[in-house]
Amino acid sequence: MPLPPQSEGAKDAKVWLSRAICWFNPPRGSAGSIAKFSDGAALPCPASSGGSTLSRALHDAGDVLKVALAVLIVALAVLVPLALLAAVIAIAWRVSRRRLRERALS
Repeated sequence: MPLPPQSEGAKDAKVWLSRAICWFNPPRGSAGSIAKFSDGAALPCPASSGGSTLSRALHDAGDVLKVALAVLIVALAVLVPLALLAAVIAIAWRVSRRRLRERALS
């Protein structure tokens, strides 16, 4: 049974994953290495440039900052509405307590 065609996003993810696999399992000797997937696809490991460079390190640092910013945005998207809801509940609670106190004193 043939597999359905993949979207560009799935292909990009597979290329990124193959690079990660090759980074954690570097090729030994001159044979090279291949990242294999469960759907039968296999991607060769890219040739290494010989070590890390400043530009690669800066690129990686930028990627880490992008992920941290994305996590922060998602966290704020969840926490800000919850904080507003908690503030409304707290204000309503104080108003109801004040009215009950005034009614008890009258």
